[in-house]
Amino acid sequence: ADESISVDVPSRTAVPPIILQDEHEGLLGVKLLCGGSYTLSETVLFPMTPSQRQGIEDLRLVRFVEDDGSERFYGTYTAFSGAAARS
Repeated sequence: ADESISVDVPSRTAVPPIILQDEHEGLLGVKLLCGGSYTLSETVLFPMTPSQRQGIEDLRLVRFVEDDGSERFYGTYTAFSGAAARS
């Protein structure tokens, strides 16, 4: 298997995600929909909730291929509020 890594050329545009509140197992969070982006390099994430006010880091993305061949990327990241870290 080819184990080489390639980095996409950065896009000339940046597209903010659509932000939705999301609750999972009683924890309130956010879901970011990045459908307006043509490529991943067009999506820019900034801290936007109280739990993220001191920053977000360590984005981990996983690519899923649907039965129709379309792709979706799901990700997690760590947020820091200044008092507590959340994933």
